[in-house]
Parts: sequence; structure tokens; C-alpha cells
Amino acid sequence: MSKRFVAVSAVLTIAAAAAVVVGAEPTTASPSPTAAPGGSYVALMPQRILATQSGLGAPKGATQQVTLRTAGVGGIPTSGVSAVAVNLAVSAPSAAGYLVAYPAGTSRPGTTNLNYVANQTVDAMAIVPVNSSGAFTIDSQARAQLTADVFGYFTTAATASSTAGRFTALAPTRIMDTRSHLGAGKPGPGGTVTVQVTGTGGIPASGVSAVVVNTIVLGPTATGYVSGYPTGIQRPGTATIRFDHGATRSNRAILPIGQDGKISFYNATGTTNIVVDVNGYFGANGSYYLARTTATRLLDSRSTARPWSPSANATNNLGVTVDASAYLNETGRTPSLTDVAPTTAVWLTLTAVRPTTSGYTTAHPSTTARYPYSDLNAAAAKVTNNAAMVLPGTDGNISIYASVAQQVDVDLDGYFVAAPAVPTPAGLWAWGVSGYDSAFQVNSTPGLKAVVPGPVDFALGADGHLRGWIVPYFTNDHLRSSRANLADGGGSVKQLVGSQDTTYVLHNDGTVDAMGWNDYAEFGDGTQSDQAPVADWSITPPYTVGETGGRTQISDVTLIGAASHNGYAVKSDGTVWAWGNGVGLGNGTTTDSYVPVQVSGLTNVVSIAGNIRLTYAVGSDGQLWRWGYLPSSSTYILTPQQVTTACAKGVSVAADSYGAWELCDDGSVWQLYRDRQSTDTTVHLSGPGAVTAIAAAPSPGVQALNADGTVWRLPSVTATQFVPVYGLSGITAIGGGTYTSYALR
Repeated sequence: MSKRFVAVSAVLTIAAAAAVVVGAEPTTASPSPTAAPGGSYVALMPQRILATQSGLGAPKGATQQVTLRTAGVGGIPTSGVSAVAVNLAVSAPSAAGYLVAYPAGTSRPGTTNLNYVANQTVDAMAIVPVNSSGAFTIDSQARAQLTADVFGYFTTAATASSTAGRFTALAPTRIMDTRSHLGAGKPGPGGTVTVQVTGTGGIPASGVSAVVVNTIVLGPTATGYVSGYPTGIQRPGTATIRFDHGATRSNRAILPIGQDGKISFYNATGTTNIVVDVNGYFGANGSYYLARTTATRLLDSRSTARPWSPSANATNNLGVTVDASAYLNETGRTPSLTDVAPTTAVWLTLTAVRPTTSGYTTAHPSTTARYPYSDLNAAAAKVTNNAAMVLPGTDGNISIYASVAQQVDVDLDGYFVAAPAVPTPAGLWAWGVSGYDSAFQVNSTPGLKAVVPGPVDFALGADGHLRGWIVPYFTNDHLRSSRANLADGGGSVKQLVGSQDTTYVLHNDGTVDAMGWNDYAEFGDGTQSDQAPVADWSITPPYTVGETGGRTQISDVTLIGAASHNGYAVKSDGTVWAWGNGVGLGNGTTTDSYVPVQVSGLTNVVSIAGNIRLTYAVGSDGQLWRWGYLPSSSTYILTPQQVTTACAKGVSVAADSYGAWELCDDGSVWQLYRDRQSTDTTVHLSGPGAVTAIAAAPSPGVQALNADGTVWRLPSVTATQFVPVYGLSGITAIGGGTYTSYALR
């Protein structure tokens, strides 16, 4: 057997509980894979759900970690929740440190929500993802009393409303400044001021459930807190911003709208000036929120990985959207790249690291002038945080200005995405790279009918020509691949299949060409070679199929298939032939074959696909067969063996390095094999129902095309329930490989 044994992919292209809600908006609507790329927001009556000082929500006493279950608490439903909007606070920490919140049961991210010094009381607004049980964990570096006040929650994409809780970002507008009596005068101890929100600063006069604001206190005469809440209700026992005597502090908040479109602010002690800047609102139209399960540190300016000026009055650019450049000051959005659900705003945590003097930081779109307002007010020599909602510029970047010399950390917690266009524009769409689930357009070429992976990914046009491109990929959520636009001149292609290593082309005359890697004799042309000239990224049009591969020594072929290191062909007489890796030949041996050999006892096959372990085939009678190596029992199946535990009648199979799947004639999908599974079983996958095609996809595995033109995927390796791929509609074909999934319209 040949030397290279790696995990690769192959694909055959034939193939809510009741809630106390503030505002008169419905909380959910019928799920739609084309309408909801993320969650909608439901504003709640502000409520304290954690206070270790009193034992609310956790055992009483200072601690370093709390796991808080929010399902069914404070008006939050028991299911259909992706994230909660909470104000987190520490009191009397035993030492300087930081706090971070993240979904329970996941690894702690390398990010922060707030920093503190010993004995300080400080808070920070956060949108925290929750796990499937509605729980999240709070980690504090030092022992402290922990508090959490909830203001609302974001639904999952499947339970999102199309008529409520959608976000519209605005350039910041100051609606209250008690220093100049804008909106209200300065409140004294126990005083309350009320400000009109709707109908001001670009906010509609009606239909608004909540607003995103930055609240700033200046020159308080005593240590205390300010609580923002909807006007007209009894003041809740929550806080919006906590502060020390004489400090200037800012904190983001998502506040529900109250009576007559107003919000009230209660000042607990002393006298303080209050400034309120509004950044956006939730209503009937706008964008959906996608919470990142694991927050990502986009920037640590102390690192040398990115050029960054820490000087006073410096403005630096930072790429923040999925199709922005990976490093600042590069070209951002790729001109030909279009997201089906484009990013409209990002939710960040900004951290000022020990500025030389007290100052402020402002984030804004890179292609607009700097706003005359602050996002973060930092104290000299301290580490200070604040959440920020920022619109990206047209180049996919934001600009960050600091008034004083300081280092900066930027953490990406989530982003808002626009509702996709319906129907999806014509062309080739891709998703799945680096966990990015929303699709983006690779090209707008019409008339494509099949797509497969390989060293270069290819699509087959209805005219029999191929279109090829370099596989797109992302690092740190940024597109990092230039794309070649290749096309063949033959116009004779009947079928196209492939794996990560090798692409096979069936011509109208019954001959087969192979391209790519040939180290397991995948070409079937009598040779073996360790080169893959098709993967040369300097390649430019015109590109002729066959110049970078071999002509397989077989003819009179009507159907082809592929596995990780094998090619397959069905001849007009119904016989099945294989070449390449010996384990995948199905002829009773394990010896590699450089030329096609007949698969024993198998005829009239309509679909073949395999991975590095097993190959599956569906006969014209709908019966399923397999051969190869079965890890669950450490046995070799050297000739085709019938499988009777899945479909009563199969239509097609798909496979990649994670497993194999079968599509049944009733529109159902079965998982046939999962890598490293302990038992030899098949699993029925629930989801879209009327599936018309399946294809292998990047981790975790299969994708499905529904009869209504929507596309579905598995969200994890062990999942048995399909979820929609955001925004795709009217799709006519799907395909995929190790790194990227594709859809054609």
C-alpha cells in the first residue's frame, strides 16, 4: 500500500415559554432558512438574576466562578435562546484581575468582559452566548462578589422573528447631556431624570422595543450607580453603570423603551452629570444577531503581529468583518465578494490598557469621519473596558482613535447581519470555511449545474465546460485567498466528481480524465506521481482539462465516482471498475492498482462515494453496498457487502473524511458511518424532510438540498438534526469538500 495516509474528503455530485416583555412586539415567528441568518432581540423588564452577596442565583459569598442557568429565569424562555444581554459586575475583588463570561461547558476564551483592581466595584455590559440548556459561566481571576442583571435575550435563528427585534445601527447621537440640560438636568441623590428616545436621533416614533446606548457619568460627588429603565414601570433593583467618587465612567446598555417612548435614569447617591448617546434600535426591520460561541481577540496592540500606533491622537484601522483583510491598512472587502447576509455592525469589547493619562477612545467606520463622541472613557494607568457597537466601513474595517497614549485590546463577541436577498442571486455560493455559516458569492456565472472539490475546485456548466477557482479560505474570520478564474475549452464534460486530492472528468465519448494528486495511482493511467501541478496557484486562463493529469485507461464509461484515494467507473455493460488505493478496490485484495480493475460482483450502480476507510455504492434497485476497512470491528471488507440497516431504497451516497451518508427515495437521509465511531450502526438524520440531493461538506459532514431550494447542514460531528444554511434560496445543486461547501443557483 502506498505511503501517504491522511484524512481527506470525497463527494459525488450526482447526487417559547411566556415572558414579561416590554413593548407590544411578538417574540417569535415561523422559522425560515431564507429570512433569519441570526437571532432577533426580545426586550425584558430589567431584572437581577445573580447576586452572590445575597445568594441569588448562586451560593452566597465571594467566588471565582459561577455557572448561571438562565432558561426560565427573568422572563427568558426555556429554549430557542442564543444569547442574553446582561450587565455583569464585580464588587470587592481580592486582587486586580479580569472577568469573562462564555457558554457553559465550553472552553474559556482568551478575551475579557471587564477588568478591575482590588476592592473596586465595576460593571460591563455583555451579550453572552448560552449553551443548549440556557447556561453561561462567569470566570473571575480573583475572588469577588458577582452580580448579573438581565435586560433581554436573542433568539436562535430558527426561532427569530421577521417582524420584531431586528437591529438598525445608527451613527451615535447624543440625546442627553445634563451638563448643558440637553434632554434633562443633573439629578441629585435619589433623583430620576427622563429622556425622550423615540422620534429622536434617527429612531422611529413607534415600533421600537429597545435601544443601544452608551451611558457616561462625569464628576459624581459620591460612589454610586445609575439605573436606566423604561419609563412608566416601577424602578427595578438593577444597575446600568457603577462608578467611584469623582470618576468618569462609561458603560454600554440595551435599554427597553417605556411609556411614550421614554427612558428614565435613577441616580442612587450624590450628584452626577449623565450623558447618553444612542447607537441604534430594535424594531420591525433591520438585522439579526449572530453570537460567536467563542469570542475572538481581534487585536492586542502590544503584539508585533500587526502594525499599531499607541501614541496619543493616533487613529488605527482594524478589519472586523468576515470578508475584510486580515491585517490593518490592507485592502478590505474583495470587490467581487458578496455576502448573502452582509455584516451591518459588530459587537466588540474595547479595552484601554494603562493609558498615560485619563482619556477616551472612539470607534467608527473606517470610511467616515470620526464621531465627536466616546466609546470608552479610561483612567490613567488602569485597564478599562466597555462594549461597543460599531458599523464597519465600506472596506470592511473600523477605525479606532485614542486621545491619549495607550495600548488597546479588541474582542469580537458577535455581529449583526442583514436579512438575505430573496431569491438568492444567480451564481456560485460558498460557506463553511473557519466556521462561517452564512454564504458568500464566489462568482455570478450563470448556467452552472454541478460543483466538486479538488486541489482546484471546479463547477460544471450546462454547456459542458468547466469553471475552476482556488479554494477560498479564512483566517481569523477574514478572507485570505485570491481566486483564479479557470475555464476549459473542450465543452465535452458529462460528469464531474472529486476528492480533496483528485478530480475526475467524464467526457461525452465515455473517456475519463484525472487531475491532481496521483500518489496512490488515483489517475488510473498506469503511473504514480507525487506531484499536483493543478494546485499551482500561479495558474492563469486559458486552462485545458487533461494537461495536469492523466487519461484513465478505461472507456465506454457512463458514470464515475470518487473516494479519498480511489476512482470508480461504471461501464455501459453495468460492470463497476476501480483504481488507486488497494483497500478501496473491492476486488478481494489490498494491493494498489495503477489501472482500473473490476469490482467483484457489483453491477448497475447509480452512485458511488467513499472516504479513506469505506466506499459505498447504490445499485439501480436501491440496494446499498460497502467495502473497505471497518474500524468499529478492525476488519477488512475486501468485496462488496450489502447493507440493510439504512434506506429501504437508496438514491445516492456522499462521503468525506468524517463519514458517509445515503439519500433515500422518500427524501430522508441516513448517516452510514462516522469516523472513530465505536459501533457499526446507521443513524437517521432529521431536518428538512424532502431532500433531493446530498453532498459531503466541511466539518462536520453532510449537506442537504431541500425540494424548496433551501440548503441544510449538520451543526456538529455528533448532531442528528439538520439546520439551515442562512440565506440561500432557489438553489439547484450543491457540492463540497474538506474546506468549503458550495451551492449553485
